Amino acid sequence: MNYLRSFIRQVLLTESAKNIQDLGDKGYRIFVEQYIDQFIISYDLQSPSDDEDSEISLGSITISRLSKMYGGRDGPGLGCWVVAGVDAYSGWGPLLYDVAIELAGTEGLAPDRASVSADAKLVWDYYLERRPDIKHRQLDDLNNTLTPSPNDNAFQGSALRYNRNWSASSLSKVYYANGTPTMDRLKELGLIEFDHSQL
Repeated sequence: MNYLRSFIRQVLLTESAKNIQDLGDKGYRIFVEQYIDQFIISYDLQSPSDDEDSEISLGSITISRLSKMYGGRDGPGLGCWVVAGVDAYSGWGPLLYDVAIELAGTEGLAPDRASVSADAKLVWDYYLERRPDIKHRQLDDLNNTLTPSPNDNAFQGSALRYNRNWSASSLSKVYYANGTPTMDRLKELGLIEFDHSQL
């Protein structure tokens, strides 16, 4: 029964997920602010109005280097980036996650180590189970339960919150994109802008 519920929720997530075409139709673009150890990826109007109250943010996601968060107490996690915060209207989150994973590059992107919402978990489940173009690697816990090397260690609070068998959870892994197809398409359409001024 739990598997059926999870499957139905994943189907609903897929059907409601907005894509690049929706972004252009709504008059929005993706705006990426780059800092030394952080990216903030957000939706931004292509032609902002003078009336700031008329502007509605469709959402944003922030990713940070795990090794730079909390004084490194959450482990090295294979040098990955993690989601440090996300807020998006229904259906607009998955496109942000795709851009975030591509920005993380060969270092990969992992879920927040302490807490993940039920909706965000569905996105990670989808990457693990239904996106063959997205690769993943298993992270260990801080006690070296799976491997003797400390390099793959990471706090597994999020995974443990949903499953005592934390290593089976989509939240216990790092995810890697195969190239940058989403960002390439956004660039072709003029729907992404980068701000490197904070570097």
